Amino acid sequence: MGILPTLAGDSAADTLASEFATIFLLNMAGFSLILIGNYVLRVGYFGFGGLVPLAWMVLYGVTLGTNSFGIPMAEPMAPSIAVFGRSGLYEMMAAVLLAVSTSTISANYSENFRSSSVPVPKSERKMDREHWIGAVIAILLLALAAMREAYMIVNL
Repeated sequence: MGILPTLAGDSAADTLASEFATIFLLNMAGFSLILIGNYVLRVGYFGFGGLVPLAWMVLYGVTLGTNSFGIPMAEPMAPSIAVFGRSGLYEMMAAVLLAVSTSTISANYSENFRSSSVPVPKSERKMDREHWIGAVIAILLLALAAMREAYMIVNL
């Protein structure tokens, strides 16, 4: 269904490394949407890139609850603490961290949703050291989650 099974496939890759690369690169494509959203507009303190992880969380909950994965689990997962054993939660955590860490790169700013946006001077579109550290941690967290997911898929 859709484009993701075509990209990710409906069976596990031959090796852990190739499964990891597929998962990591597909997630990085999603991360690029966060960067684009944050670059396009910030309303108050909220960058539009923050909408991506929000939508991702809703879709993950639906996918997990209905077992609509390309490579499904043995049975749908009921709401429980077992979700902490899945990698999706940590992928979304990384996405939220990236969205927050890059919220200062916006080229346009609006005070609220009703006001017009104004361009942000390049000198004000910067990431402090803390933002860079957050972005690097987000990528590392994503890599660890992708490795965990690849391991789970290859060892089904």
